[in-house]
Amino acid sequence: MDDEEGGDGMGDEHEGKGIRSHRLKSEVSKKFAVRVKASVWLGKEAGWCGCEGDKSVASFPCSGSNTTFAGMKRKRWILLSSFFCVASCLSAQGIDSLFAKVPQQILPLLNRTSKLDLLDLYNSGLPAKAENLYGGQSEMTKKTADFLSLKTTESGEWQMKMLPYEDDSMLVCVYSHKAVGTSSVITAYRCNWTKLKLPFPRPSLSDFWLPVNPLSQMESQMLNATLQEVPIEVSLCDSAALLTYRVSLEGLSKENREQAVSCVKPLTYAWDAERKLWIKREEQAKEAGK
Repeated sequence: MDDEEGGDGMGDEHEGKGIRSHRLKSEVSKKFAVRVKASVWLGKEAGWCGCEGDKSVASFPCSGSNTTFAGMKRKRWILLSSFFCVASCLSAQGIDSLFAKVPQQILPLLNRTSKLDLLDLYNSGLPAKAENLYGGQSEMTKKTADFLSLKTTESGEWQMKMLPYEDDSMLVCVYSHKAVGTSSVITAYRCNWTKLKLPFPRPSLSDFWLPVNPLSQMESQMLNATLQEVPIEVSLCDSAALLTYRVSLEGLSKENREQAVSCVKPLTYAWDAERKLWIKREEQAKEAGK
C-alpha cells in the first residue's frame, strides 16, 4: 500500500513538472513570437521589409541564420545616420535659405517671390531689384556667406548677420530708417525666426564723447544739449562679428555737424559667443593685453 501510494505521488509530481515545463515553453514561445511580430512590424514601418518574394530587404523566417537580423541592424544604422545628417543640414542653413524664409511680419515689404527674385538676380551677377508691396523698388546691395543687406525703400535699409550662438547660430537684424537723422532697431532671432531675448548695448551720449576736443566748455555744453535729441544709427559688419553705433548727424545744421565730427566717435562692439555678450572693442583690447 505504501509503495503504491508513493508511486502515485511520484507520478503526480512528474506529471506536474511536465505541465509546468510545457507551460514555460509555451510562454517563452509566445514571448518570442510577440517580439518577432513586433520586429516585423517595426521593420515594415521603417521600410526594411518588402513584399513577399522581395529578397533585397531583410525578412524574418522562422528558421534562418542571423544574417537577416544583421542586415536589419545595418539598415537601421543607415537610416539613423541619414536622419542625423539631414538634421545637421537643416540646422546649418545658408544665408540664401534663411533670407527666403524671413516671415513677412519681420520684413513686410517683400513676399517670398520677391525675395527669391532678389536672390536669383544677385547670384547671377545682375542688379538685384524687385518690386515691394508699396509698388517701389527694393534692392539687395550686398550678400556674403553670413551677411545680407537690403535697401527696402529710398529711406529704409535692412541688414541681417548670422552669428554663432550656443550649438547653432543666431540671426541679428538691423532695420534703419532715415528721416531727421537715421534711427535703428536691432532684433535677434533663432534660425527658425523665433525671437531671441538677447541684450544689446545701450550706450549713452557720454560714451560717444571724445575726452579731448577743440570746443570750448560753453560750445561743448550747447552741442551736448543739441545731440541729446539726435537718434543713434547702428550697422552690422559684413566681414566680422561687429556692431557699430554712431551718432546720426544728418539732421544737424552745418555748424553743429562740423563741431560734432570733432567731438564724438563711433562705438564698435564685438560679439563674444562664449560669454554671449557684446564687448566694446576698447575693453576687448584691454582684456587681450592682460
